[in-house]
Amino acid sequence: MDTRAFIESGILESYILGNCTTEERQQVECMARIFPDVHKELEAVQKSFEQFILSNKVDPPSHVKARIVEAIEKEEQLSARQTEARVIPINTKLSSGKKSGSALLIAASVAIIIISGIMLYNLNEKNERLSAQLNQLQDEQQENKAKYEQLAQRFENVNRHLVVLTDPHELKVTMKGTALSPQSVASVFWNQNSKEVFLAAQSLPEPPAGKQYQLWGIVNGTPVDLGVFDVSKTSEFLIQQMKKVEGATTFAVTLEKAGGSPVPTLDQMYAAGNI
Repeated sequence: MDTRAFIESGILESYILGNCTTEERQQVECMARIFPDVHKELEAVQKSFEQFILSNKVDPPSHVKARIVEAIEKEEQLSARQTEARVIPINTKLSSGKKSGSALLIAASVAIIIISGIMLYNLNEKNERLSAQLNQLQDEQQENKAKYEQLAQRFENVNRHLVVLTDPHELKVTMKGTALSPQSVASVFWNQNSKEVFLAAQSLPEPPAGKQYQLWGIVNGTPVDLGVFDVSKTSEFLIQQMKKVEGATTFAVTLEKAGGSPVPTLDQMYAAGNI
């Protein structure tokens, strides 16, 4: 008899878990009685299963423990009534007399199933926590991306500011506050070659809701719309590009309805400056 092949067939593990047939169980018990190496391997498998259960021990809820105890007690009572069943002792653990080997194996199987369920539940909880952490990381990534884009835009504006200020072809026109708003100050940087106009609104009151400031260039005594712009007390000092103009002699800022006006509202002029 090739005991090694018998051992490696997996029948010993099935015996310990109570998953083998009656014939297979009788065969294992007979082989364990006849061959010492089979007996030794059976003990080793039993110990390894016990160690696995102990090493993966998870304290279940109290009602689960009560169900396990109840299942064991019922199995013991059932086994006691089945007097016709033969139990061949293999070692002192399997022939203790207090609990039948079948009852212990079934109880161990039930415990393994319950513990496996608890472990699966814990794995699902861990997976949910990891998913939540992943979502949090993705939110942080989006937030960092938004901050990066904001910084990139700020850098671009500052760079444009420097380019405009250092361009020798830029003509700076300072628009000072009128009697309506003496504290107002704004500056126009007008490129004499490209005719591009850049505006720096250093100090203008924040407009009321539904209103916007509008820049004008006076060309041959006629106001030319150079575009509307927004200001805010919380915004940074930035240069805004406005519409091109040629032949202007004066620049002015008026407060208009949102979207701008075809003609300036002269009694709402906040700043003006001549070239």
